[in-house]
Amino acid sequence: MSTLTSIYSFIKHLRGDTPWDVEVNANYDSIDAELARPRQPFNSPVVGATTTCDLSLARIFVFTVSQATTLAFTNVPSSSFGVRVVLRITNGSAFVLTLPASMVPLSGVAPIFKSSGVDLVEMLTIDGGTTWYYGLLDRPLNRLIGQAVADVGTGAATIETTLHTVAVPANILGPNGALRIRVHFTVTGGAAAKQIAVYYGAFQIGLSAQAAGETVTNGIMEVMMVNRNATNAQHYAFYVTDTDTTVNFNGGTATADSTAALNITVKGTTPNAADEVTAHVTLVELLRA
Repeated sequence: MSTLTSIYSFIKHLRGDTPWDVEVNANYDSIDAELARPRQPFNSPVVGATTTCDLSLARIFVFTVSQATTLAFTNVPSSSFGVRVVLRITNGSAFVLTLPASMVPLSGVAPIFKSSGVDLVEMLTIDGGTTWYYGLLDRPLNRLIGQAVADVGTGAATIETTLHTVAVPANILGPNGALRIRVHFTVTGGAAAKQIAVYYGAFQIGLSAQAAGETVTNGIMEVMMVNRNATNAQHYAFYVTDTDTTVNFNGGTATADSTAALNITVKGTTPNAADEVTAHVTLVELLRA
């Protein structure tokens, strides 16, 4: 008695089976259809403390991040073969999703997945899974490389105080790459002069200053910093709401070493403890040249 293949249900004959011609013709038609309009089976791995993608089952994996989980891969073909895998991840940052160290992002930085929504990840290995090169399919060039979303204020401090920090990995800018930084902030209290500043490493690349009596209800600062044909020379420009009715534009140069890992740091200064500078959201985006 003939049997069927497990995926596409092609007919497998036993010796002596008849009639071969009708079933073989049907198989050829099915193979022809699959070559012209290929279908791939997908697998939905169980999401637990570890979410295991078993490559003996599929090359497309579909799952929703419903708890903190660590991604793992099993039954990867040997290094004699190149293997491509696609992940459809829903709510990827709703909980902590830990990627294995073998996954190397093509952009140089790990992606920030959507907390509500779908991300598509394409991966390739040619060494049996020792290294997986991967990237997000919807964001090939520009990439949000870090964010801080907690409200952090200066409190009673009367010196420059760090409010938000976002790490920028080494070597991701190259000689002509750029960073775009957006900061949402508020400034309250009128006792003395205040300011909020953005730094790349030790270099100040954005500044909003308020005189005594000035406040900012809906503050926005946007900084663009570009490596200028070298990894240690930058141009920067920024605009910022210095008060609720005034906007300042400014810029300059810096000489930070972008081959080193450096931080984007948002700092607030309030000489009087009765005043407050609060950073609400800081977004850091990598722009490819």
